Amino acid sequence: MTDPRGKQYIWKLKRLEVRWGTCPVATFNDADDALEFRKDALAWHNELGKASPRSADNLVAALARVLSFAKEKAVIKFNPLDTFTRLYKSHRSDLTWPEDLQQQFMRTARPAMVTAMVLVRNTAMRASDIRKFPWTRYDGSRVQIRSTKTGKLLWIPATRELKAHLDALKETKVGALVMLTPTGKAYTKRYFNG
Repeated sequence: MTDPRGKQYIWKLKRLEVRWGTCPVATFNDADDALEFRKDALAWHNELGKASPRSADNLVAALARVLSFAKEKAVIKFNPLDTFTRLYKSHRSDLTWPEDLQQQFMRTARPAMVTAMVLVRNTAMRASDIRKFPWTRYDGSRVQIRSTKTGKLLWIPATRELKAHLDALKETKVGALVMLTPTGKAYTKRYFNG
């Protein structure tokens, strides 16, 4: 199986080779020369960043990785790009609903969507995990969620809101999953988002 990230690196390495391929190895064995290289690389980073901050960050990160590998293998003495400040800033806070909007949603949404909101608010689960969330992953005081970083299942304490909501649902539970359609079936991806 090929690594899909490999294709991403090919274009980055080609760009780096065009720009920096003729730079002598000796540059990275002298502290002053390495510092000058850093200045040039950061200026290039800023210039690229005018068109696409994210792309500029990706290219400089790839260059830093090449230099890190060369230093690790004792090919060079100094890695002048061991750190750099990224230009692209993710603004995910803009994607989070404010508390008053969440409360308004929970007052007016279908019961299943209220449950989805309570699960998201209290566990940060993804939609696919919520749709498939079984009762066996709630023990009355904790919920078990899958770590997005490691893939491992982790038990986390249920907040008061989550415990109260799940306990109320459990009294009328009809199936193995917490989220069920009005006809008692599991939600499909297509209908869960509607």
